[in-house]
Amino acid sequence: MTTPYGAIVDTAAAPPEPAYPLSGDLARLSSWWHEHRPRAERQVHWLVPTGEETEVIAEVDRAIDAGSTLVVIHCEGNDDERIAARATIARIARTDAAAVFAQAPETDDLTWMRTVAAIRDARAEGTEFPHVTALASAFIRCSERRTPVLFDGVIAHAAALQAGVEEPGIGQWWLPAASCTDPAIDRAHAHLTNPPALDLHLDGRGTAGLRAVLAVLAELEAPDGVTEEN
Repeated sequence: MTTPYGAIVDTAAAPPEPAYPLSGDLARLSSWWHEHRPRAERQVHWLVPTGEETEVIAEVDRAIDAGSTLVVIHCEGNDDERIAARATIARIARTDAAAVFAQAPETDDLTWMRTVAAIRDARAEGTEFPHVTALASAFIRCSERRTPVLFDGVIAHAAALQAGVEEPGIGQWWLPAASCTDPAIDRAHAHLTNPPALDLHLDGRGTAGLRAVLAVLAELEAPDGVTEEN
């Protein structure tokens, strides 16, 4: 199978898939990882985008050149960056601002309305946001380098959607970590190539979903089903 960037991957050096039976999410995760891992030993790089687009791409290149076989992306961002990410998802998913921002129990009505208005205004501008664009370039660069990406969080999901619009057909390299109760992330999942790795119904904040998937990968890679030690 080929993509605009050539063959998916040479899996000759990869170990066989687990001998014990798998089904559901575990079967899909095992199959995706077996198809996309470039070599036997897994080396993870946690991407923390703090610079402009060229700097983020350079960080990806350095990580892969140093032997990283999996790039993990999660960016909390500030309030303005998260609003821009939700606006990006709303624009690409063709939905309204209220559909990508849920009112948390601790959020009063006025705060919720102001946030929705900010998302609406950002969406109406129809422009791309620098931090989302920079992260989208990281997704694209990983695909160009045939390196799989595991990601979570609203900003990373917005970047994945934008990257898929800019470069259609390369999203098979990217895997969202977990199903999510955040409506923006849930909307994004409907437009991504791969469904979430695990059905955990997390809120999209923090790294619990990412670490859960990494723990499962460690179990899948360990001989005879014995989890590898850290």
